[in-house]
Amino acid sequence: MTLQTFLWPDTVALPIAEPRAVLIQISGIERSACGRKRMREVLQEVLSEWAGGPVVLDDTCLGPRVRTPIDGKRVEVSLSYAGGCGWLGICCGRSIGVDAVVIDENFDWQDVAALYLDAEDGREIRAAPNQAVAFAQRWSAHEARCKLAGMPLQEGVSPPKAPVYMTRTARIAVSVALRIQTEGHREGHASEAEHR
Repeated sequence: MTLQTFLWPDTVALPIAEPRAVLIQISGIERSACGRKRMREVLQEVLSEWAGGPVVLDDTCLGPRVRTPIDGKRVEVSLSYAGGCGWLGICCGRSIGVDAVVIDENFDWQDVAALYLDAEDGREIRAAPNQAVAFAQRWSAHEARCKLAGMPLQEGVSPPKAPVYMTRTARIAVSVALRIQTEGHREGHASEAEHR
């Protein structure tokens, strides 16, 4: 199972395969009022195209919520910003959490990892050939799972396990966490998503 990724303004097709999820990279977006407005405009455009008409979005303290179902399914979204890009995750029928992190070769990650990540993550980062990339991937996966669970970052508290799909550009690691909600379907493992 792979996650479909798109570089805006490429046409974003409604996925057919389950989970019906996409990740859209939007360049030239900063975490600001203007950036948030632009992300919502892109979200509105994509969803309206999929629905074949207007889609209603509600603004909440946790980001936009989609009121209009698509193909009879509720639509969940998650947003993240990093390195001058916005990342928009959309999933039909399941919860989604997205997080993007700039890969910083000079970041002293050990203290942060000790406070927030589990011991296994710390061991894997230390053993990795590029610790900056490994930390960014594990940190983005941790935050994506927190967003998926609707919980804040807390020292020493891990979010519930969930499948995480990872992709990255030259300097940004992106993780997408999905909640598997169908009966008889066990949770998957992390896999690499390919940019289109």
